[in-house]
Amino acid sequence: MINDQLVEHIKKEKGGGLDNDKIVNNLLSAGWKREDVYAGFAAAGIPLLRAKEINAPSEVPNNTEIIENSASFIPETNTVQDPASQSLSDTNKFSDPFLDTVSTVSPRNNKAPSLLILLLILILLSVGGYFAYTRYFKQMAPETENNSTPTESPTPIEEPLPTPETSINTPTTASTPIPLASLDCKDNDQCFIQASADCKPSKLTSIDTFNILGVTQKTTSYMEIRGLENSLCLFYIRTQDISLTFPSGTSQETIDQQNTIYSALEGRDGVCKFKTPDLTAMLTRWSGGTFDGINLSCSLTPNGSDCESVSGDGDFSVAQCQGSYFETD
Repeated sequence: MINDQLVEHIKKEKGGGLDNDKIVNNLLSAGWKREDVYAGFAAAGIPLLRAKEINAPSEVPNNTEIIENSASFIPETNTVQDPASQSLSDTNKFSDPFLDTVSTVSPRNNKAPSLLILLLILILLSVGGYFAYTRYFKQMAPETENNSTPTESPTPIEEPLPTPETSINTPTTASTPIPLASLDCKDNDQCFIQASADCKPSKLTSIDTFNILGVTQKTTSYMEIRGLENSLCLFYIRTQDISLTFPSGTSQETIDQQNTIYSALEGRDGVCKFKTPDLTAMLTRWSGGTFDGINLSCSLTPNGSDCESVSGDGDFSVAQCQGSYFETD
């Protein structure tokens, strides 16, 4: 790109009476490249060639030819100059602010592409060195292991097979769905108890009848065994439905009040983490009619399970439980 300041300087010097050779020499001394100087003359519309250098009168070079040939053209410097003119040019050489400026600007501009290229090379070397470094140490890792036991032949490192504890990663939230491969025991509690012995994923729908202070309570519960997590068996329980049958003589107000209370318990669920033997023991007791729930204890009688209010967590005291099923409000 042609420097506009260079073009204006050439015009100014030419207007001051300096010949082309002197202007060229001054600019070269100030740090300008020869091709930039010749291009500046061409842009200023000032031909560098004298009449004696033109081969034929009809072959006057145009500005484009001057630019193309400027790299190989060397102006004559033996021309005798007028002393006054030479003094003026020497003065301009040392005191012209433009020359002082271009002498410092031009080298910086010339160094900019070199600095960019050097920076790009450094970046490429850094990236390449990083990948070479990581690849080298990955290749060296097996060699280091082999060198540590020179008397033994290298054996491939095999990853351990997954165990039920690591292959099943079921969250302990009440909303977690059961695994697709779970066993459906329907309403067979013995099937569910047998599955609990190995903490095998399974599900059960249980219908139990309790007698609580003369009120017959029929409760439908849904239960799941969800497998092992950190050596503990996950057990899920949800209250599906509760129906109450009141003895004769019970006031309607009491019936409505109790129905409201027990209806609020429907849909509550929770998850517990049991040691596998503790879970199997609890399910076995439930199957026999003995149930120790939260603040409630029931035992089997000829008329069904008789229940009474107690304190504590009952069967769930040996487990880690969470969820609305275990709330007592």
